[in-house]
Amino acid sequence: MESLGFQREHRLLGNPDHAFQVLERLLRDEIWNENSESDLTPPNAVVVIEFAEKVAPAIDIGNTDINMLLQVEILQRWAINPHFRKNWHMFFLLTRNLADIHLELRSTSSQIELIDIPIPSAIERLQYIAFLFYQYHRFRAIGIAQGKNPNDYPVMDFSADDFKAKDTQYPRITQQMEQFANLTAGLNRVGIHDIVKRSFQDEQPITGALIRQRKEAIIRTETGDILDVMTPKYSLKDDIGGLEAIKKFLMSDVIEPLISTDPRTKKTVPSGVLFLGPPGTGKTIVAEALAKESNVNLVKLGNIRGMYVGQSERNLERALNIIRSMTPVIVFMDELDQSEGRRSEHNMDSGVSSRIFSQLLQFMSDGSLRGQVVWIAASNRPDLIDAAMRRPGRFDDKLPFLPPNEEQRADIIRKMLQHKFSQPQNVVKDLEPTILLCASKEAYTGAELEVILGRAVRFAKGIVKADDLEKAFDTFIPSRDLLMTEYMTLLALQEVNDRRFIDELPANYRKYFGPNGAKELNISIQDILRTIRGR
Repeated sequence: MESLGFQREHRLLGNPDHAFQVLERLLRDEIWNENSESDLTPPNAVVVIEFAEKVAPAIDIGNTDINMLLQVEILQRWAINPHFRKNWHMFFLLTRNLADIHLELRSTSSQIELIDIPIPSAIERLQYIAFLFYQYHRFRAIGIAQGKNPNDYPVMDFSADDFKAKDTQYPRITQQMEQFANLTAGLNRVGIHDIVKRSFQDEQPITGALIRQRKEAIIRTETGDILDVMTPKYSLKDDIGGLEAIKKFLMSDVIEPLISTDPRTKKTVPSGVLFLGPPGTGKTIVAEALAKESNVNLVKLGNIRGMYVGQSERNLERALNIIRSMTPVIVFMDELDQSEGRRSEHNMDSGVSSRIFSQLLQFMSDGSLRGQVVWIAASNRPDLIDAAMRRPGRFDDKLPFLPPNEEQRADIIRKMLQHKFSQPQNVVKDLEPTILLCASKEAYTGAELEVILGRAVRFAKGIVKADDLEKAFDTFIPSRDLLMTEYMTLLALQEVNDRRFIDELPANYRKYFGPNGAKELNISIQDILRTIRGR
């Protein structure tokens, strides 16, 4: 810079405008010709702009920040400048997320190549873990050879309890590294290295708990708290009472093809499954159990509408990139009618919600992800979900979660007492007459039964007796709106698209699937709706 006439105090320029001016003069032919004894062609240059979103952020073209818009214009001009092309100048804009960069620089007419470096795949994570393992052992060996203390050179070590070698044909450490790679799905290399360094800091081997803790924190931070990694605790068989038709469907139509090694079978996995029914009927717990039974990653997609313009799109793009890297993965969307309602409701925010909605629909319809990404959504009000979201290709199957009947309530009570409230099996067996009696009293939902049983355990202060169980049921007052519950039940039935569920329905609901049943169902829904509105 000094040889080209720039004074020394300008070597570090804090003002982007000045920095761009200096860079442009350096890259132009005229400057070199003016300061050279002969007519020399300037050498080709490589300009790297880190954190490019700070220089050319994704602001609206009508934004009043003229300086920012001028900086975007300068970068556009550089990209198409024929002199810069002739002299082989190259420009690299680096950013964590392409959506953070101004749209003009991402358009096809900008002549800027967009290169997306994805989150590492399973094989790439394994390669990086093997590299770290080799490097740390190499540093240790060099240190020992130089007479230094081996304790100053920690190496990767895995908890024997959490990382068990099962195949005697392969070295134990190889199997442990493969398990580590599988557990870190969704993390980049920095996140993986962070887990390793934290294990060194704690002077403990790498554990499953450490991986879950750091993975959840990192992904929540990376996605602005809209993607939450869930750890399934429940199983379909042991922890969920009733819902036999739903459990059978999920085992045969989702879990078995999802865990199959046959690519053709994997392609039969539904793109998505809608869980429909009143609150408290087990939709969320079944989603967790589905992930546990299939042994795949489970993430929850939260509210993706950020408070700043452009932030929502960027948060969603980060979340979808992470979801793609975590395959096979189940994505759970709770209260879908609240988070992603109708597009007609998205007209009050300058089109932000419409763009988010379209972006999400496009990702959900990606046929290449069938058998890799399974969308599970729960809703009490399917009538509030956009038809484009509900259609086959996004949600292929719609399952009715109805309030349990007497037999199902008894099954729920048994399993909750034993597995959730840790009552011994013999105690639950002795309570059988009381369980049957309590199950016949009221049409409680699974969520209400959980509250009642928790109350019985508190009454008992330990082992539950028949009196404690009866007292808990007698003192409970349900607070739900029975008319609204019936309304949500009928809405769920209206969406059912699989006749395998019809035979399991109570007789008063099966009539809606006979001749003229659809018309009767619609009349019943409208009657209840008029009553609700008239209250």
